[in-house]
Amino acid sequence: MDVVSAVEEFNGYNSKDLSKFLKDSDNSTLSWKAEDGSSKQIDIEKLATALPLNLIAVLLSPNDGDKDLAYVLRGARLLNTLSDVATRHARLEQVLLDDVKVLEQVMDLVFFTLIVLSHRYQGNNLDTSPIVRTTLGACVLHLLSSFLSSHWNELALVLLAHPKVERFVESAFGSLHENTRLFRRKLTQLSGEIASDKSKLPNAVKVSHFLSQQCEASLQFLLSLCQQKPFRDRVLRNKELCKNGGILSLAHTILRLRVPECFEDSAEIIASVSRYKAKILALLLQLCEAETISYLDEVAGSPKSMQLGQSVALEFLNVLKTAFRKEESKHANTYKNKNMKLPRGFLLINSLRLVDIFSDDSNFRFSFMTTTVPFMSEILATPHEEFISSWCSVNLPTIEEEANLEHDMFNAAGFATTAMSGDAITEANYACQLSLSSMHAVTYAQLRTSCIVKIIANLHIFVPNICEEHERDLFVREFHKHIIQERPTSSAADVCKNLSSLAEYVKKLIPSLINQDDVQLLRVFTDTLRGYCNLQGEENTEQTGAGELSKLPKAENMYHTEQSLLNLAAAFNSKRMDIDAKPELEKCVLETVTITRDNTKENDPNEDDRMDAPNSNSNSQDQRKKRKRNIMNDVQIKLIERALLDEPEMQRNAAALQAWADTLSSKGSEITPSQLKNWLNNRKARLARVAKETRHTSEGENPDSPSEDQLNMPSNSKPVNPSKTEPDRAILKLDHSLEHGHFVSILDRDGKEVGTGKVFQADGRWQGKSLRDSGLCLVDVTDLKVENSKEVLNPSEVTGRTFEEAATQNGGVMRVAWDVEKIVPLLN
Repeated sequence: MDVVSAVEEFNGYNSKDLSKFLKDSDNSTLSWKAEDGSSKQIDIEKLATALPLNLIAVLLSPNDGDKDLAYVLRGARLLNTLSDVATRHARLEQVLLDDVKVLEQVMDLVFFTLIVLSHRYQGNNLDTSPIVRTTLGACVLHLLSSFLSSHWNELALVLLAHPKVERFVESAFGSLHENTRLFRRKLTQLSGEIASDKSKLPNAVKVSHFLSQQCEASLQFLLSLCQQKPFRDRVLRNKELCKNGGILSLAHTILRLRVPECFEDSAEIIASVSRYKAKILALLLQLCEAETISYLDEVAGSPKSMQLGQSVALEFLNVLKTAFRKEESKHANTYKNKNMKLPRGFLLINSLRLVDIFSDDSNFRFSFMTTTVPFMSEILATPHEEFISSWCSVNLPTIEEEANLEHDMFNAAGFATTAMSGDAITEANYACQLSLSSMHAVTYAQLRTSCIVKIIANLHIFVPNICEEHERDLFVREFHKHIIQERPTSSAADVCKNLSSLAEYVKKLIPSLINQDDVQLLRVFTDTLRGYCNLQGEENTEQTGAGELSKLPKAENMYHTEQSLLNLAAAFNSKRMDIDAKPELEKCVLETVTITRDNTKENDPNEDDRMDAPNSNSNSQDQRKKRKRNIMNDVQIKLIERALLDEPEMQRNAAALQAWADTLSSKGSEITPSQLKNWLNNRKARLARVAKETRHTSEGENPDSPSEDQLNMPSNSKPVNPSKTEPDRAILKLDHSLEHGHFVSILDRDGKEVGTGKVFQADGRWQGKSLRDSGLCLVDVTDLKVENSKEVLNPSEVTGRTFEEAATQNGGVMRVAWDVEKIVPLLN
């Protein structure tokens, strides 16, 4: 049976032609004349069942590079046509689509092809390699929907049931990454050729657009799979793709794609590359918003992937900076007016949504306080009327549109075959049909405005005991510094005016898109920025008058500044806010006043007399600072801890926050969704910080080796072994953090959460030794997040060696002795 000849002869037949050919044949036999003039024939059913193994054999044999891959592409093209014909040919359908063995062979063909394509390309044949490889990658993925199911939920379940699903997931993303690199190299090659010969431009445009569509089609396929929760969860659990940064690396390569200047008049290429970037951002959004596993926590677990995450963030921040720059937006509008029918994807709105998520995550928040400043200044420093029409209105002149490609495997393989054969492609055309996926104009406008507000709130909020002290007002200081350095002095007032208008406008978005706390934080940011601008203005005035370095502001103006800040604190008292956050915001305002006053003293020694008046109730402020309010009782905390087992990223799900706030409120004091979100974010940040400290301790230097400071000690000083100071540290933490009845989280030696419970005994003696001296604490575990057969941290005859034994030996109460340094008090 000559399968190879049959592939070469019939891969160019579409399903209509092949059906007619079969209809004219009485016995389902395909007959043709070979190139040497001999007659050949093959039974179509035997061809269909033999073809998958034939193509696998070619892939696994020592191959002739692109030549063999081109044959696999033509074979896959014929296989896809046969699957279409089988729906109208009963016997062929039985042997091709209903035979489980054949279906398994088709899946193996897809898997092996993707594995081959995921290997780093070592050749230099950029004339054909990018074409055959990108097309083959898109086409074999299409085979899965042709043979298994066209419904994404069904296809996802079939793939997940396959024993090699992990290899499929890794190789699918890996092959797309390698094909994207080849696409980038091909763009560079074509750009060089056009520079020396302008006549090559038309064909170069066709090839570039074709390659972009093949990459986009592959990513679209994977994005559709990841929209199915079971498949997305499998991707999130894949160490190579998530913890080791595989998907981030792919995203970084895609976002760094640049369309050469020679193609700047090709609306098709620009739109396709833009959609490609928008889709990879959509995939990142899918992962970040997953409810079962925290993608950003996985990323933060590895220094390499964390660095990749920072690099990817810089790329989508750069997208926003470029898009909102005035001269760039004019260019974009010119392009859109030229060809309105080409959707460029939700590139900007997806970027804004990712900035919102990253800036709200404890792993990335600090870096975003500086990296978001340039693009935010592009938005907030625009002239007031222009700002109002763009950000405080739903009547935008243009909005983004997304589109799905309708990938045509038959014609894609045909175009690739023509281009690879060296034949002229001047007459050849290939373009995927686009299916528009628009967002309502009002929804789009409100969503992007709400993102700006939430980003400002995320970066300006300061939570004591969670945030580092140097983070206080860091974002507003960096923003102010950028404004005065990069913008005319007069624009600072425009920014404050724009922010005030924004705060007034977004009231109508509460609570559907933002909450009251976000708007309050926006107002705090605005007033703080206005204070910096006023100080800068007075400083400039004094510089002009004295002709020397500026002095600090006059006492009268400082008095008015303090008065406005104190009024702001009073305003917070009068509004319904998080009862945890309100005292801290007052404290933040008052500390700002104190710092300002301290800086003024050295210029005016009488300043204290004038500035003490508005702060005469300092004793009552001190009392408020000492008073602690628990927003949840024991029952409420136990309920929410159990809920977090099923939905660890609850703080990102508005509906879940509302539902659980209602549930918790029925078990005690009223809890608002915003209070619950703050509690969850604080809990997560504290766990992350302790885990990070634990990793640093375990990965640090040998405690017995002297540090640089010890080597520099005077000769009469004795180096201190850090390990011997650990009990003291434990005692300190015990004295200030843990008391009987406190809810806590316990961590293992790697800093991962094991479970939650309540402190049973934090002081006194246990098993004949002091808990304080031992650095231990007895905890009754109520919610275990690992197997109960896992060994406890400090096994003993009394408590048992495992959690299961601990419960058995203590009448069902899972009481364990745990290292204090591995216990995190939960915020209540």
